[in-house]
Amino acid sequence: MHTPSERSNTPKKQNCITDWGPKMRSFVIVTAILTLAGCGDGSPDDRATDKAATEITSTTAKLAERDMIRVCKAGLAFRVGQKVEIIDAKVIQDQQVRLAHTRNDGKSFEYDCSVQGDVLRFRMIDEAGPGTGPGIWSGNGSTTTFKLNPNSVDLIDTFNDGSNITETIAI
Repeated sequence: MHTPSERSNTPKKQNCITDWGPKMRSFVIVTAILTLAGCGDGSPDDRATDKAATEITSTTAKLAERDMIRVCKAGLAFRVGQKVEIIDAKVIQDQQVRLAHTRNDGKSFEYDCSVQGDVLRFRMIDEAGPGTGPGIWSGNGSTTTFKLNPNSVDLIDTFNDGSNITETIAI
């Protein structure tokens, strides 16, 4: 026979489910719910989303230098309202182009253009004044996407509120 102090030190047989504690049981329940919620019912909407994801992924191939220059020049002309003919461009690194143009008033501007799949991102050089270097990349207020055609570039600027502006630029 055990004294009361000996009984409290005697190890109990543990039931692996009932002794998990409330945190572990909650974790298992939440994990099960999240797993089942992600399954979907295979409805047409699920397949459309999968198709769209596949299409976006398929446009992530790197562009040739000539095509990078075309889409970046068209994208900048679209964003700043200038003609592509006045924009100079040169590749400065992998999937990145340096663009420059001078307005009618003689003021010169330089930008970097980054091609990320079918998305164009821009940043102004020396935006805060001469010698200040590159500014921040665009994309905070809108996203510019493109579709490259043999003689033109289709551009869409989609804003955070869902509205957009489209234009096709011959280049």
